[in-house]
Amino acid sequence: MLGCTHVFDFPTAKLLDFEPDLAALKRQSNPFTLVTAAHLSALRTRLIDLFVIIDWMLALPKELEQKVCQDIDEIERKAQMK
Repeated sequence: MLGCTHVFDFPTAKLLDFEPDLAALKRQSNPFTLVTAAHLSALRTRLIDLFVIIDWMLALPKELEQKVCQDIDEIERKAQMK
C-alpha cells in the first residue's frame, strides 16, 4: 500500500545436504535431527526397494535363470528355509 513492500527471506536447507552426517544426526537428542535422520534413512530404503524391483524385472537367459533358481533352492535347503 502506498508503495510499501514486505519481503520475507527464510533460510532454506536441503535434507540431502545432511546425508554425509547421518551417523552424527542419529546420535543427537534434538527431535528435529532425529526426524531428519529417519527421513534420510527412509530415502535409502526406497532406493534399495527400487534396486530390488529393477533386479526382479531383468530377464536372464534361460540357462542362467535355471542355475540361479537351483542355487537359491540349495541355499534355502541348507538354511532350512520354507
